[in-house]
Amino acid sequence: MRVRACWTLAMMSFCAIGCYGESAIDDLSREEASRMMSEGQMQASPSPRESSDGEALPWTEDPELPYFTEDWYVDAGTHLNALQRIYFYGEEDGVAAGWNLDGEVTLADEGACQGDADAALLSANTYALEPSCVDGCLSDDAAMACVTGCLEDAGVSAECAASLGELSLSCGHGDFTSPEGAEGVDNQMAMVWALAANLVGEAVVALLQDGINEGRMLVMLELGGVDDLVNDDDVSLTLYRSTDVPIVNVAGYLVPDQTYRTDPSFPVATFEGAQIVDGHVKAGPFDLAFPIRAFNADFLVSMQDGYVEFDIDDAGRFSGHMGGIMDVHDVMQNMLQTNAAQEAELIYPIVEDLADINRTEEGCTHLSAALRFEGVTGFRVIEPPAEP
Repeated sequence: MRVRACWTLAMMSFCAIGCYGESAIDDLSREEASRMMSEGQMQASPSPRESSDGEALPWTEDPELPYFTEDWYVDAGTHLNALQRIYFYGEEDGVAAGWNLDGEVTLADEGACQGDADAALLSANTYALEPSCVDGCLSDDAAMACVTGCLEDAGVSAECAASLGELSLSCGHGDFTSPEGAEGVDNQMAMVWALAANLVGEAVVALLQDGINEGRMLVMLELGGVDDLVNDDDVSLTLYRSTDVPIVNVAGYLVPDQTYRTDPSFPVATFEGAQIVDGHVKAGPFDLAFPIRAFNADFLVSMQDGYVEFDIDDAGRFSGHMGGIMDVHDVMQNMLQTNAAQEAELIYPIVEDLADINRTEEGCTHLSAALRFEGVTGFRVIEPPAEP
């Protein structure tokens, strides 16, 4: 299959079944698009075929012709974005995008710890763990109360012990505030990025963008059952991958309104019963997966208790963030097998140290994470089921 951009008047008959907008050249004028075509930077789709009586013929798999046969179609009840850009933001002054993933608000209250014994447990504005208390309480059904009691027995004040007990079981990392002012946000990936951006930033950003543009990390975000893109009280949200090679504009991003097929080998994640409120969507918690394909490696980053949250602009494009809880060692071991292995070795100890979920005797094994994304409109080609 060839992925085609639906644009220009030459494709109006195809656009009648669902193409978005007047131009599929994102942020480019028709004049600029014409110039790009004349200079060979972009190729327009050919005009649709017509029968002898002037009617448009069905799609065909012939690589010299623009349509496809086999009764393939586009579902008019869905609204699709292909993620054209994926990137991280570092923590800034205690603010980071994300959600409360551990079920607790664990703000560090230094005022609770005033005595000498209390002060000994403070380190770099973050409460240090008391390993003997934490390790001895991990198997206790009331683990936080156990830690608190243990710390009090060690001479820590009751008020300070209560704060330390809560923080200890959340791996000793305080929470952030969202850009909208919500407290209790867990996104230690923002801390990882703030510390590692100067070391691996350019390499990781280039790796992600190349994966998208080459069709190796082409993630689709689809809203189903949409009646209104501004306010709709019942829509579904689905994430899946396409393996088609997309068309990219001169700026290095996906051209809008392309058609994509679903990769049947990718685990599809769906959340039912989401809502669109004033153009804003939030869906979760649900488990999701994100594909990483980098030259000699192909693996999934699985996220537990994941969320997707985004805004829809007037052109139908999505912009927001997604994330969840990921297994530190699983992700980093896979990254060591990619072309970013050198960078992975540099940040591995940072990620281990900042892990903030699932406290065990060996330390915390999981990391809260959220990444930003920008989408561009597209269409999912639906293939009929194979006949038995």
